This record gives sequence, structure tokens and C-alpha cells, in this order.
Amino acid sequence: MGAELNEPETTNLAKVVRSATDQGFTVILDPHDKGRYFGEVVGGPKVTAENFADFWRKLAEKFADNSLAWFGLMNEPHDMPGEGTKDDAWANAVRAATVAIRKAGATNMILVPGTNWSHADTYDTKGDYPQILAQIDGENVGDKLTNYAFEVHQYLDDDGSGKHSQVKSPTVGSERIARFTEWCRKHHVKAFLGELAAPGDLDGRRAVQDMLWAMEKDRDVWLAFTWWAAGVKWEPDYMFSLEPKDDRKDRPQMAYLLPHLHRPETAQKHQPARTLPRS
Repeated sequence: MGAELNEPETTNLAKVVRSATDQGFTVILDPHDKGRYFGEVVGGPKVTAENFADFWRKLAEKFADNSLAWFGLMNEPHDMPGEGTKDDAWANAVRAATVAIRKAGATNMILVPGTNWSHADTYDTKGDYPQILAQIDGENVGDKLTNYAFEVHQYLDDDGSGKHSQVKSPTVGSERIARFTEWCRKHHVKAFLGELAAPGDLDGRRAVQDMLWAMEKDRDVWLAFTWWAAGVKWEPDYMFSLEPKDDRKDRPQMAYLLPHLHRPETAQKHQPARTLPRS
């Protein structure tokens, strides 16, 4: 903490990012640490908001010249001190980091998560998004902050944890993001769905498509989504993995994600909800 970034690692990271963005892909960089640094809360007395801002200033300087590198401030912060008060540790840390990124000359997209694991359906009761908006919008950061979006995660099982293989209902996705969508529209801010997943059965397909159709209908709010998860790190039997098994065949989920994978400038118009085939 406070030291310069590790140069060999930073160089390797930059090569990976460049190889993807040169092909037109967007890459999101985030510290995947649940609002902690070696167990200490970010924004607390041992890992201060200034420490967090220092990290982001240094990383932003490395990638300020690549607009396809987006900055995800943190993955799923939770149980942060002072939530919902003037001493909200996470809201203060967000403010410090966003100011540092812009002062570094980086205009990259900033993805801003809320607390409570960034759940969309609890954005106002446990997620601190209103408090965070108050910190980063307007006079708190000098000029009005631009090119940012609020990141939320939303799973489709009964408790929204993403730990269960069954979805709650075919329409649970659109229902759980509805209030957050309207809040973003009211405050003229963008949204990004950083994690969603469902099993590769018919119920999972219906729930995911319902959610993505809702987002496509509300394109004035929603920028994009990312699926959890992919990559060879995941064990072969992880229920939400998109990584092909040894037979190199796509997982079932790819079939119902493909119609929704398109660039904004060539996006298909929203199709009204329809009954999906049973086979």
C-alpha cells in the first residue's frame, strides 16, 4: 500500500488489455476484493479513502490512453462502516477514487458499485447508491462527473445469492432490476449489470432472456452486462461456467446469450416478451 505498482505485472496486464482492445473488445479492470485490502475495510482507519484513491490514480495513469479500458472501482463491497450516514466509508472512498482518476487525466468509464454485494434489488435499502450518488455528483467533485455508471449484480435464484441451481421464476430478473432502472432514469445516470447467471435449463433460459429483454427495452439506462463466469480457472462442473468442457462444445447458456451479444451501434430493437419453446 502506497508503493509504486509492480512494473513487470503492470506491463503484462497492459499487454493483455491491449491485445483485447485492439480487436474492439472492452476490458474491465477491478480489484476483486469485496471492499477489503488484506482483510481491512477500504475507507476505514487502516486502509483509508486516500489509500484507495492513490491506488486508482496510479492504475488510471497507466490506462488513461485506452478508452476501452473501463475502471471497476471494486467488486461487491459489503458490510462497510457507516452505511447510509454522513460517515459512510464506502461512499467517501468512491468519491476519493473518482476524483483521483479524473485528476490523473483519465476520462475512462468508471463503474461504481454499491454495498450489500451490489445487489440491484436492495440498491436503496442496503446498497448505499443514493449516498454514493450524492458524493460523486455535482459540487463534491468540482465539475459534474461524467462517463460513469452504477454497477449492480443480480442473480436469479430464490435469495439472489447465485449459489443455487434453480431460478425463482421466469420473470424474476426483470422484476428485481425494475426499481433500480427507474431510479437511474430519474437521476439521469447509467447502469451496468456486472454479474448475472442462471443454469442451462429451460427455466434459466427464460429468466435470463426476460432480464436481458428488459434491459434492451431500457437502453437509455443500461449500458451492457457481463456473465459470471468464464475461463479455465473454473472447475468443469461449475453450474454457471461458459467455459467449454473437454469436448469443446458450448455450454447451453451460450445459445440464449448469443442473440444479446451485439455492439450498441448495431443493436437489435427490443423484441416483446414471447413464450419460449419447451424443447
